[in-house]
Amino acid sequence: MPYITLENGKKIKISEESYEALAKASKEEDNEILVPDNIKIENHCGGGGDNLGIVFNKGKQTLAYNSNRGVWYVLPAYPKDFVKCMLRPVKKEDLKEGYTYFITNEKMGTDDFQEDLRDLTHYCKYLGNDEYVCIIDGSVMVSVDDGFWDYWYQVVPINEK
Repeated sequence: MPYITLENGKKIKISEESYEALAKASKEEDNEILVPDNIKIENHCGGGGDNLGIVFNKGKQTLAYNSNRGVWYVLPAYPKDFVKCMLRPVKKEDLKEGYTYFITNEKMGTDDFQEDLRDLTHYCKYLGNDEYVCIIDGSVMVSVDDGFWDYWYQVVPINEK
């Protein structure tokens, strides 16, 4: 059952229907996009950065980053720590090492954008120096962004908005 954090810091459980309604209202209000349910993000991963991990291999493994050591790694996924997230647009010059991003060349609101949104290959961990690591066909791949991606969105847990 999902929960929300009140302004006083208290966390309360809410029904799935209420959660979806709040998430939709938040999305419309802030022009932010929910990460679809087929993409799993795990909280409490790594050391430093955003402490989020990208779940892959049918929910069995998580791609994480430890910014204290400057390394990415794969660990067993822990479903109790999966969190619902949304996307927040960012400029490329504002990317932070160890943070999780969604990358695309499609404009928000288009069918192609929606297709990319559901595609795990568009989610990555930023390594710094224009390098990022992502999942391609079930394997971890490090790549260099040479200006190929037009749009970057930070993946943010909804309760940390």
